[in-house]
Amino acid sequence: MIRSLQLVFAFSLGAISILSCKGGKNNQNTMGADTVLVKGLYIHSDKIDSLRDCADTTVVYFVKDQTGKLGTRYDSLPGIQHTNEAVLVELKGVVVKTTNDSTAKTLPRTLNVYSINRIERKNFQNVCIQYDFWALGSEPNWNLQISQSENLISFEDFNTQKGYRFNYKTPRINSDTTSWTYESRNREERSNIRVIIRKQDCNDTMSDHVYKYSAEVSINGRNYKGCAVAWK
Repeated sequence: MIRSLQLVFAFSLGAISILSCKGGKNNQNTMGADTVLVKGLYIHSDKIDSLRDCADTTVVYFVKDQTGKLGTRYDSLPGIQHTNEAVLVELKGVVVKTTNDSTAKTLPRTLNVYSINRIERKNFQNVCIQYDFWALGSEPNWNLQISQSENLISFEDFNTQKGYRFNYKTPRINSDTTSWTYESRNREERSNIRVIIRKQDCNDTMSDHVYKYSAEVSINGRNYKGCAVAWK
């Protein structure tokens, strides 16, 4: 009996991560040669969980969490929470054909998740899916993501703990391509946003780092100034 326990413990410390248990049953039996490691943007919601693959952004999986912990860890991430917010994850699991006919129409592949290697909020340094600009400022502390790939303009004010989400709108670009103006409206929240990105050196006073772009943001009449980075 002791020998058997030693073998199980040694196996769990090997190349495959310790697998979570659900309902008292060990999920190791479901892991094998067909196990994949997927890095991508994961969204947890009341309706459906999905994961956009970083390696091929055209691939979006229907996610079935076999660990029983993925949703809890998603909800416990620090920061301002948004509905249907994408976070960066690395998950181990097995890809199968989606069996639910209504789900299969849009998400034909299902990722059965058996191990959570990484889950964290995205930022301009770790996000793997292309964005237009990512801006940030201090006094007050805020950040902004503009992403056509995610159909998203997302703003967070960490001082007031308020967050705003808008659908992406194509910007107005000046003739010499040195400024971009984005405007969008969230009718449900009765919020408006206007963002001006300029191609000019911008000094981050908190870190003395010089960025190549400046940013001005106006939300419901409140103005913010900071710096921005563009997708590499």
